[in-house]
Amino acid sequence: MDYKDLLYAPSSGYKLEKNCLEGTRQGIIDEIGAWAWNSSSGKQILWLKGLAGTGKSSVAHTIGKQFDEQHRLGSFFCFDISSKPPRAPEHLFPTIAVNLAGFDNYWNTALWNVIKNDPSLCTTDSVQRQFGEFFLKPADSLRVVGPILIIIDALDEYGDASSCKILLEMLATRMSTLPGNFKLLVTSRPEKDIGHAKYVLSVAFSPDGTKIVSVSDDMTIRLWDAATGKSIGSPFEGHTDTIISVAFSPDGTQVVSGSDDNTIRLWDAAIDTPTEPSPNVNSPQSDSLNMSAPPSGLPEWPSPRTSTEIVSLSNGISLDYNNWACGPNGELLFWVPPWNKNFTSPRNTLVIGKYATVVDYSQFVHGPRWAECKTSDLI
Repeated sequence: MDYKDLLYAPSSGYKLEKNCLEGTRQGIIDEIGAWAWNSSSGKQILWLKGLAGTGKSSVAHTIGKQFDEQHRLGSFFCFDISSKPPRAPEHLFPTIAVNLAGFDNYWNTALWNVIKNDPSLCTTDSVQRQFGEFFLKPADSLRVVGPILIIIDALDEYGDASSCKILLEMLATRMSTLPGNFKLLVTSRPEKDIGHAKYVLSVAFSPDGTKIVSVSDDMTIRLWDAATGKSIGSPFEGHTDTIISVAFSPDGTQVVSGSDDNTIRLWDAAIDTPTEPSPNVNSPQSDSLNMSAPPSGLPEWPSPRTSTEIVSLSNGISLDYNNWACGPNGELLFWVPPWNKNFTSPRNTLVIGKYATVVDYSQFVHGPRWAECKTSDLI
């Protein structure tokens, strides 16, 4: 059986050189191992996140080696933005599927039958379709008893932050359709610390020298603290093609960007939108690494609020990982369909272009006492 036409990423497995030093991080390694072997917890995904240099990849490579030696490693896939050729999102599931074919003969036969019946699948770059055809269908033939661990390392180099969220949400909602002995370990930087996923094409200092703004081929704009190098708030999203230029306004309160999507966009640089923290489900003995459940990807209606405050969105909002618009104090205001989210941020105050679209929040108010919104001083 020849899988040469599949979008397979060579050299994406674990590396012994990246393993933890002997005797280090044993607590978190043991905790992850116990989770993987626990068949009754019902938790199939574990998200290990931490800042750059905190050792999350070393932990992942160490776990990969251990489970490989136990013949329990279904696949290890390490994203690396510097790899040649680059490992793109469309390489993920074909590579994992082929690795599982080498792990189990039943899977191998089932995967081959899927491809044989529809050769066009070999070149599809649809991640959703790849998951269904290369994962769900072969899984019906699996006969392995005991855990099968799949590790995805450095997810933050998968693409832009939005792509990472979409993948996590898909995995969170569809992993339960796989046999219960499948376990998935994912590592990444925290969402708020994920930088540009592609080439940075332009940068500029703010007039007072305290901030840096950058734009990228990943279609996002980011603000950075010039003293610490840390990102400020969430990325500015809205452009639909490569952003090629950026500059601050003379007073430093606005940012203007130009893109290959044939639009010029004006952004409010004074609004610092918070990033919604992910919920903790475990508490490992580490201040720098955090194990969490991924977002479910499904919108949930917020609990009733006791506050009677009417919130004006002109004060700034953010979108959490479930696409809920959050007010300045974290209150959930309304849900935004993912296909519309590029038009929701009040940071984008002006769009200049042939088919420009922008949402005006200046007269929007919200609160439990909705009947009084009309008489509020806010409008």
